[in-house]
Amino acid sequence: MSDSASARHGIATMAVLVMVAGVGALLGAVPAGAAPLPPRAVPTVIDPRTSAGVGSVATAINDRGEVAGTYFAPGMSGVFVWSAADGVRSLGLSGAEPIDVNESGQIIGWLPVPGLPPVGFVYRDGVTTPTPGFLPLYQNDRGQVLGAERIVDGAAVGIILWEGGVRTDLSALIPGYVRGVGTGINNEGQLIAAFRRADGSTHGGIYRNAQWRDLGGLGPYTWPNDINEAGDVVGVSGTAAGAGRPFRWRAGQLTDLGSPGVLPGGSAVAVNDSGQVLIGTPGFHDGGAYLWTDGVTTRIADDDTEAIGLNNDGVVIGTRAFGGQGFAWRDESFSALVGYAATSPLDLNEHGQIVGQALVTDAPTVAQQAALWNLSPSS
Repeated sequence: MSDSASARHGIATMAVLVMVAGVGALLGAVPAGAAPLPPRAVPTVIDPRTSAGVGSVATAINDRGEVAGTYFAPGMSGVFVWSAADGVRSLGLSGAEPIDVNESGQIIGWLPVPGLPPVGFVYRDGVTTPTPGFLPLYQNDRGQVLGAERIVDGAAVGIILWEGGVRTDLSALIPGYVRGVGTGINNEGQLIAAFRRADGSTHGGIYRNAQWRDLGGLGPYTWPNDINEAGDVVGVSGTAAGAGRPFRWRAGQLTDLGSPGVLPGGSAVAVNDSGQVLIGTPGFHDGGAYLWTDGVTTRIADDDTEAIGLNNDGVVIGTRAFGGQGFAWRDESFSALVGYAATSPLDLNEHGQIVGQALVTDAPTVAQQAALWNLSPSS
């Protein structure tokens, strides 16, 4: 999975978590002594408005700095793309929700249909292709798209691979399959999924070389959240004690990453190509965030924090509930993603560029607006 995709697990997997509620080494570690992040990062507001009061949000950014997002207002909405060279360009697609943009500029997302379930779309080279019966969730830089076939009880269901307009139902290869959903794909075409079998058990699996392999687990269920380019998988697995715990699966071995938070349990939400793992934990308020590197767990924040994304440079993005402010973190240094009143980061790329939303209060009408933060002035 691209790092931009891993940062958006909350967008694509929030609904599918209903199922679970019912039940370092490839590139080496980030070098010591990396330059500290700036204490504050001021956003560039990406403004696709054609009139005052239209809100917007930037949902995805690729390593070329291309941003995908949506703008919205009563009777007016659509998808936009932005780059420093070309500025804002509207794609239309009224009411659509863009999920990801890959390195080729391919955008995937969902289109609303009044009175009916949403329809997926793939935008590439100026052409928008609706995908009825297929809802994109994740994509890689080769243009392969992993998605679902329908919504059931508010959750995306199905493990479908879409490539060049051809769909392959990969759930047919899982023995005893009843229900499941894909949860990530990397640039090698390896993908991960969570699925329920006829005996009621929930498993995690990795698909590669045209076959599925069960990830195993610590107890009654396993749910994978992310996969890196080396095929390392991270997620959450239930235990006999009841609390789910973060895990890493590598080359057939599933490792319990412990319970580092102030309360028992946790979930590994992202893994980068250095093998670093971002862990979110439960807390008394919104939870904590930790970074696991070669067996050592570093605290980012104990409580009041949502861990969102991680890139290959070890930069973590997240939000603090009190004050509603986004942040970036690396090697014990924080960068406040300042804005106007509140900020919400959603994605980051390998150049330290972060996109999301800022509450703008000096516009003619107060509105949430798409924003870009640069951690490196040269980005």
